Amino acid sequence: METPTNILQSELDFLLELNEDLSENYTILKSHFKYCNVDFLLVNINNLYSCYCEYKEREYKNGFDKYDSYFIGKVKLENIRDYYNECIFVWDFRKSNENDFFWIKYNDNFFDKYELDYDCVNNSYRYKILNSDCQVGYDKFIEYYKSISNRKLTHNKNQ
Repeated sequence: METPTNILQSELDFLLELNEDLSENYTILKSHFKYCNVDFLLVNINNLYSCYCEYKEREYKNGFDKYDSYFIGKVKLENIRDYYNECIFVWDFRKSNENDFFWIKYNDNFFDKYELDYDCVNNSYRYKILNSDCQVGYDKFIEYYKSISNRKLTHNKNQ
C-alpha cells in the first residue's frame, strides 16, 4: 500500500484502519489530489466492485455532544452525483466519543431531501445531511461495505 504524500493525518489513520479490517479481499486507494471530491476508492479484488468514500474527522464544538446534521458542500455533492455515484459519506467523531461514527450512502434524493445552507465562513453553499438518516458505528460500516461488495453481481438486479 503506497501512502500519498499529500494526506491529512486523520485520513492516513482511517486508511490504515480500513486496510487492517479489509486487507484480505480489498484494495484501498487514496486520492493524491488535495481537492479531490472523494478521499478513498475501495475495491473488492475478487469481483472488482468499487465504492468511493468521503471521510471527515470531526470534533464536537461549543459543549455539544451530538449534532442534528452534518454538511457536504454543494459543489462536492454535485460532482459526486456526476462522477462518483457509488459513494459513502463518513463523519468520524470518535475522538470526542468512541462510538460516534456516522455514515450514509449517497443517492440522488439528497438534492431534494436535504436543506441547502449558506456557509458564511467559507462563502459557499452546503447541504445539511440529517443525523437521523445516517447509520451509526464503524463496525456496522465495515459490515455494510462487505455485504454490498461481496454480493453476486449479475445483469438481473432481482437475483
